[in-house]
Amino acid sequence: MTTWQKALTKWREEDKAWEDALTPAQKTEIKQRQERDEQARQAAFERSQRLPLPTDGYTWQSAAAERKLTAADIERLGRDKIAYGPTVKQVFVPYLGGPVFITSDSLLNAFHVLFEDTFHEHELRQCSELRKNLEIVFHRSRENLGKSTFSPNDTAPAWRQVQLVIGPALCLLGSAIDLFDSDVRSEIQHEVRKIRAARDVELPDWLAPVETRLTALDYRACKPVGFYAGDEKLADYFRAVRWLQSVPFRCDRDVEFAAIGILGYGTNEAFHAASEQYFRTYGSVLGATDTRGLPEAANDFQNFFSTRSGDTWPVVLREKKLWILRDVMRENEWMNLPRNELPPDAGTLLTKIEYHILPAYRLWDSALFQNLADERLEPEGLAVAMMLGSDLARAHLDHLTPQQIEAAAHATHFSRKANESGHDPSLYDDYLNVLRTLNAAPADDAPAFMRNEAWQAKSTQTVLSGWAQMRHTFTLQAKRSEFYFGVMIAPPGFVEPNPEFFSRMADLIERARGLLDANHDRWDNLASVTRKLEALAHKELRREPWSSEDEHFLKAYGERIAGAMGYDGNSYEAPNDDAPRWAEVHHNDPGDYSLAVAVGRPRIIYVLYPWNGLEILCQGSVMPYYEYRSKERLTDPEWKQLLDSPRAPAQPAWLLPYVRN
Repeated sequence: MTTWQKALTKWREEDKAWEDALTPAQKTEIKQRQERDEQARQAAFERSQRLPLPTDGYTWQSAAAERKLTAADIERLGRDKIAYGPTVKQVFVPYLGGPVFITSDSLLNAFHVLFEDTFHEHELRQCSELRKNLEIVFHRSRENLGKSTFSPNDTAPAWRQVQLVIGPALCLLGSAIDLFDSDVRSEIQHEVRKIRAARDVELPDWLAPVETRLTALDYRACKPVGFYAGDEKLADYFRAVRWLQSVPFRCDRDVEFAAIGILGYGTNEAFHAASEQYFRTYGSVLGATDTRGLPEAANDFQNFFSTRSGDTWPVVLREKKLWILRDVMRENEWMNLPRNELPPDAGTLLTKIEYHILPAYRLWDSALFQNLADERLEPEGLAVAMMLGSDLARAHLDHLTPQQIEAAAHATHFSRKANESGHDPSLYDDYLNVLRTLNAAPADDAPAFMRNEAWQAKSTQTVLSGWAQMRHTFTLQAKRSEFYFGVMIAPPGFVEPNPEFFSRMADLIERARGLLDANHDRWDNLASVTRKLEALAHKELRREPWSSEDEHFLKAYGERIAGAMGYDGNSYEAPNDDAPRWAEVHHNDPGDYSLAVAVGRPRIIYVLYPWNGLEILCQGSVMPYYEYRSKERLTDPEWKQLLDSPRAPAQPAWLLPYVRN
């Protein structure tokens, strides 16, 4: 027998001897004490599974002390009813305990992670589609030139321009350099090197001379960011798309005009259906474009090589310009012009029209910032919040004159064009309308703290952090699936009482899933969660008690949104530290800096929620918003590194009084 076995045997013998020595009365007393202890443990467990009652002797101050909140946090809670705690790695972490306060921030972040994961899958498919479709256009354009009656001496400069624009993109996408004419191969390879280096700001000779509307190409913008930076195939796709967005075909320059005409004619014959499919998702998600793209070129140049006998190349270009000018002239101005004659101000009118093989999408806030810049005002995120209805933002922008506010508001006309023309608003427009609900006046039955400045600051931060994440939507890091959760024992809590937000968010989720053809379980999960939150917000405002089903949902909320974000399972493995995200939303050419907006790691928010005569200390999560001038474009890992360094930017000054520890 081992030493351990001997000790165990001795203990058992002594314990039995002690028990045999007890009197019947002593045995009864011990049994009663054990029953009382078990009842107390059971009562404590039941209290831990429900919200406090007035008879429990609960105070939020004692709950705050148990959570080791600082004196400053407790003072702020007493004054504002909300306070901010430490950061966490993911937005669902604060919901692993309770009571919970389910914030709009947490649902928005879950949506963005899922939306961006889905769009990442979409972009992977687009890589091969773009190369295939561009090669079709290129080959058909070359065939069309070979069949045309025009002299190669006339068309050669335009064909060279075609190759110098489309060539670098195709090479980046994997096409062979010998696809192109031998006399342009070295120049194409030179452009590919500059695109990959992403260092220069200069204008190639074949786009010269310099003019106000195009002083240089910013090759630095070709630096892949977000999830594009983590995969070589996607990185080259990013470079190719950014290049094709950057290089213009200007209608007042004959060589560039003829070049887009050659591509448009090739597009019309070979690429129309495919290009419509390629652009459809982007148009539905983002809305209108800044300039004409390949689909528009296909329509504008569909008869480019179908000429009358004897028409020369200059005549063809002149007539096509006249036809395109109809888009910028009144009908009675162009119909009376003699054949082959352009109006006196044709040069000026043509400078307003240009094409890009892949056009950029001019978002509502881009138009807003441009209008502010035209008024010689510094663009800032508060302007976005103001136009989305934030009274706090308007108060902090009291230096704006009524004329400047009107100029800013004029940007909203850009997003209204789709509705006026009979088209559906973009998903981006729908998203901004979701954010707008966060600035609406609280419901009459909402807690009083939702009318104070601290809550307004929280709502404004939510609007801007959501906006920053949406601007970053197409450049987010991909992430592998992780395992995180086990069985959670916690009381339920409350929902941010804004049913209109949850209703519109649910509609947005359904539309996003349809646009991206994403019918998998994570989208079903998020849609179901959001509809349930809408119902709970209504129930909460009516002061109705939670059902057992409601309580179960509130306790499991963290696990549900984590599942939507790609975290599944039942272990406690730490989640990825990949929540911080960075985006460039405006570039100031004279100062050569960008307005950068970003979110940091999620942060705990403490809320005193009034319920049944008590103020109950709850916790949830918010997404911290950052905004600063940046001289460089950052990938997400670079932003996280900056965020962890002594050089980290502070949060905006208007927010600091409410979030500073």
